[in-house]
Amino acid sequence: MDEELIKIPFSFVFHNREVTGVKITRRRWIEQSFLLDGKLHCYSVHLKYQLNKRGLPRKEDQPIFVSFPVDENDPNGSYKEVIIDIESGEMIGETGSKI
Repeated sequence: MDEELIKIPFSFVFHNREVTGVKITRRRWIEQSFLLDGKLHCYSVHLKYQLNKRGLPRKEDQPIFVSFPVDENDPNGSYKEVIIDIESGEMIGETGSKI
């Protein structure tokens, strides 16, 4: 139950795209340890839709979330927890935790 992933609303810029939420473990939410010194620990990042000329969401080639699989060739496998610097919006490392 503590390793269950939950989505929380969170706002910052990741690779020049606005983030609307992140997925973290329930344990990190209870302990409030998902954000330490401007470093965010998460398993996936949910991005805001980019809009077209008419103001509607572009859906053709823009992903709306980014997850971090352990093995790039196994999309249904486990995911790793990464550390993102919310000031620069760059991924700076991994924690070694997997789900």
